[in-house]
Amino acid sequence: MLRANGGMMALALPAGEHRVELRYAAPAVWIGLALAALGLVGLAMICWRGGPPAWRRAEREAVTSPGVAAGLAEADAAESPAAAAERPWEVALEAWLQRSWPWVLAGLLVLGAALRLYHLGTQELRGDEAFSVLMAQGSPGTIIHNLLANGDPHSPLHYLLVHATLSVAGWGELALRLPSALLGLLAIPVFCWVGRQAGGRPWALLLALLAAGAQPLVWIGQDLRNQYVLAVLASAAATGLLLWQASGPPRRWRAAGWLAYALLLALTVYGFYYAGLALLGHGAYLLLHGERRRLWLPWCLAVALAVALFLPWALVAAPAVLASNQLKSPTAPALAPFVLESATYLTAGDGWARPWGRGIAALGLLLAGLGARRLWRRDRALAGASLLALLATGLALYLVRHLRSVYEPRYLLGSLLFWWVLLLSGLEGLWRSRRPGARWLGALLLAVLLAVNGVGVVRYHLAPAQPRTVGYRAAAAIIAAHAQPGDVFVRNAPDPCWDYYLRDLPMTRAMVPGEPLPEDDAIARALITLGQEHDRLWFVPGMNPEWDPEQRARHWLEYNMLRERLEPAGFFTVLAYRPPRSALRAMLADGSELESAITLEGYSLLLSGQPVDPAQPLALHEGDTLEVTLAWRPAQRLERDYTVFVHLLGQDGVLRTQHDGPPLLGTRPTTYWEAGELVLDRHTLQLPALEGEGATLHLGMYDSVTVERVPWRGGGDARIIPLRLAP
Repeated sequence: MLRANGGMMALALPAGEHRVELRYAAPAVWIGLALAALGLVGLAMICWRGGPPAWRRAEREAVTSPGVAAGLAEADAAESPAAAAERPWEVALEAWLQRSWPWVLAGLLVLGAALRLYHLGTQELRGDEAFSVLMAQGSPGTIIHNLLANGDPHSPLHYLLVHATLSVAGWGELALRLPSALLGLLAIPVFCWVGRQAGGRPWALLLALLAAGAQPLVWIGQDLRNQYVLAVLASAAATGLLLWQASGPPRRWRAAGWLAYALLLALTVYGFYYAGLALLGHGAYLLLHGERRRLWLPWCLAVALAVALFLPWALVAAPAVLASNQLKSPTAPALAPFVLESATYLTAGDGWARPWGRGIAALGLLLAGLGARRLWRRDRALAGASLLALLATGLALYLVRHLRSVYEPRYLLGSLLFWWVLLLSGLEGLWRSRRPGARWLGALLLAVLLAVNGVGVVRYHLAPAQPRTVGYRAAAAIIAAHAQPGDVFVRNAPDPCWDYYLRDLPMTRAMVPGEPLPEDDAIARALITLGQEHDRLWFVPGMNPEWDPEQRARHWLEYNMLRERLEPAGFFTVLAYRPPRSALRAMLADGSELESAITLEGYSLLLSGQPVDPAQPLALHEGDTLEVTLAWRPAQRLERDYTVFVHLLGQDGVLRTQHDGPPLLGTRPTTYWEAGELVLDRHTLQLPALEGEGATLHLGMYDSVTVERVPWRGGGDARIIPLRLAP
């Protein structure tokens, strides 16, 4: 069957019932099985080395120094001074960090700023960013009304921030993205603060380094849709405040701390709903530690205040979102690929090829497993918070994917801090282990972790898998340079980027088809109407599998209008079409008549998509395309089928290239022409190398049966158009 399908042939089957089984296992399947087996072996070794008593220590409280602020590193040193004495360079490193900490943090801020400001204003807006700008144009009341009317699943906070940016800084890409970059910079000291409380200065250094250079945070720091970076920042700050409250701050600051904590919780959820799931881990952090349960009451009051702040919007928005069919486009994601994709993204970002992505996922899961085991023994509360945050976020998103097809890995970012906590705990456990080679393994894995994050952010900037700049700006510049009154811009799928980049051009904009997957007749009627109302149609085809996947709008334009221009712009192609009623304005007038009562009203030449005048010197290069469009008008119905020929002869009179065929690529035989109609007939020549100062185009028709050329009334069997070649 595979061979038959590959050859596009039928497969003969005898009569009767048949059972067909198709089996295929990609190489990645065997790689995945090997990784799964390796993971099971590793888990068994961990359980065996831990021994049965490790599972019965659940009643033992975590062994930590008084107050969370001391951190796990200090706790290790306090527990084993002899062990600390065996590592004098660690003491020296700690002392150096203590002396140079402001400079280290300043250096990380400079690194973070460089990675976020690099090309910030030169990258084009993607579709969601342009939608945010267009949605944020109105007043705050209009924004909220439109969100509810459209059933938009996001809160108004992001759009209100964009609205404020538009009012203050204008419409430029740099100005619109700058708030996200600044919020991303602010996340660096916040992550550092959390790391200092959770694990001492080494953790603070590594968390700040990851916050400065990890690809997921750099990406959202360069994205106009600032709800992601806002939610990450607010969630991390709330976590830091909770750790600070658990460390026993001065009494006079506690109430203000809890108030700020409540506001940060509300800000997290208003920023991005899914980020609020990770905050469930805060409850586990208090419940799993006896001394911290005293904070349960003020924590509940703070959560109640945060819920009260978010509840009004939830009550108003929920009916609108449910009525908009946001949760009625289910998919069926497999659990294992979802886990691997999530682990890859949280460890080193997205855009990795499958083998690399699987390896990064294995690295992340291994370190997270080791970290969870070690952290459960050292600080069960922090381990429980991290595990619950990751489990709640991952499980909720996996279930939502069964109801909603729209999904991006960045939805997991609310749990990124907790994932990094587990990774650092696993690395620290290996580093402090007394087993042979464990320390070197920990150092190696840390180097690999930092390396893949470095490679990820470099690839994002220099060789992205999905580049942000795809050609909108260049296409808009081409259209603006040649636009005339009476033109219309046509797109074949919804794309708010065109509304953003064409906002200063006074040109009507239309979309054909106007709905997903319409009938061909609906597309034809819409384009005919536009051709009657406008002299020229600018068309930039887009690839939207849910709207016009077969490019039927472009196909209709190609066969029913004059293609006046074709110019590439990044990943796009800018096309200009003239309807038959205005086509002759863009063509060179001719008026020659064949003896078969067919008049050549005019012709046009496109050299590699650009209109050219044969009277001017032409730079014809080998490999270029010369597109010749002929405008025929029959005086009467024709009884014979004719073949059109377009021949290019060199200066020596030798035929260099040609195109012969029925009119318009065989779709408009001459016997189907109506008397008086204008037929636009296009022929494309692939140019060879030409020598000399001139060449000639020979045009005409011949009988498709007898191959006898039709004479022209002025004499000769070909209309000759001389061409001047540029030196």
